[in-house]
Amino acid sequence: MTADSRQHVLAAELVVTGSLHVEHVVAAARRLVWRHSALRARYWFAQVDFEQEVVDSATPEISFQFAVNLTGVRQVRERELARPFDFLRPIVPRFVVTSIGDTQHHVLIVVHQVCCDHWALNLLVAEFVELYSALVGGRSAEVDHRPPQFHHYLDRTAEVDRQLVYWKQRLCDAPPLLAEVRERQRPAAAPIPVRLPDQAVRQGASRAGVTSLDVLVTAWARSLGETARAREVCVAVPVPGRTAPGSERTVGPFVNTVVLRLGSRFSSADTHEVMCHAWQHQDVPFDEVLRHLGGARQSPAQAMIALRPQARRTYELPSGAVAQVRTDVQPRRLGRFGLLLDLVPADGGYTGWLSYGQDLVRRSEALEALHRFYRWVRAELS
Repeated sequence: MTADSRQHVLAAELVVTGSLHVEHVVAAARRLVWRHSALRARYWFAQVDFEQEVVDSATPEISFQFAVNLTGVRQVRERELARPFDFLRPIVPRFVVTSIGDTQHHVLIVVHQVCCDHWALNLLVAEFVELYSALVGGRSAEVDHRPPQFHHYLDRTAEVDRQLVYWKQRLCDAPPLLAEVRERQRPAAAPIPVRLPDQAVRQGASRAGVTSLDVLVTAWARSLGETARAREVCVAVPVPGRTAPGSERTVGPFVNTVVLRLGSRFSSADTHEVMCHAWQHQDVPFDEVLRHLGGARQSPAQAMIALRPQARRTYELPSGAVAQVRTDVQPRRLGRFGLLLDLVPADGGYTGWLSYGQDLVRRSEALEALHRFYRWVRAELS
């Protein structure tokens, strides 16, 4: 993870129609950073992970500017998303407000993944809106008190050791799917766009008594097994990592990756059972699992499926103003994986990408895997 990589930046944009009170934007942003120590810390890489030092005096970067039209807003957004973070200083959020006249305002919030994940970004936006609304309305905010801080959850050695036993037993003899995975970032080809009907997936999952993620993971595992002619596959899945009490209210990079060992003929119910066990053992860092399986350069899973968390789309602000939330959506970094199916909740369905490492997979093979995935989704829903 680097300071200047666009792929390590997360962003959300609040499009406010109506009046916006500049002084309350500043106060809400500062209050938000005060609430969460992960948003006002210095980070440095030590051995296999980042370490942090909280800097109490750190404050967010806040700027205000005007644009003539939406083209100017897009230019500001692209410039901010491309601007690197300085790891010699505390990594704080950037709030960039671009206004078109007096009644249209674009509040861009930019954070680095070293201190925030997709789940935390949704929390950050919700708290910012609540703090701003309370200040405008002259009332106490529902999030006035500090939640537990991210660094309080870092030392869970006993729990990790206990859960590690499960992963050693589950994955010790798991077969490889594509080839040995390298720690270096793979040369990624242009991602293939993906589109799925959300309504059909939800309804089919509900009829089967499972979740939408169960259905999608099952279809992906079947596609991979068919493509690789394998009876068993290992699929990596990002998980929130928020199992400790109070962590659901804390901003920080809790997200982790678990590996699901699945039969290529598993039903959604079979996958659901495997996922329940994996969720109960999600506290072990992915790199720690790899290390105990034979070294950080090897992994039993070369394919990932990621379903990003659903974000709230609209907030009503005081004085009749309305804020529409737009999350900056970019394909995930391919990293160690040869195939990555990245799905994002959208209006009426899921959008996303299939990314692949061109050192392992030809484009025709990636397209074939995607078409099989679509077919198996339809089969699961029938």
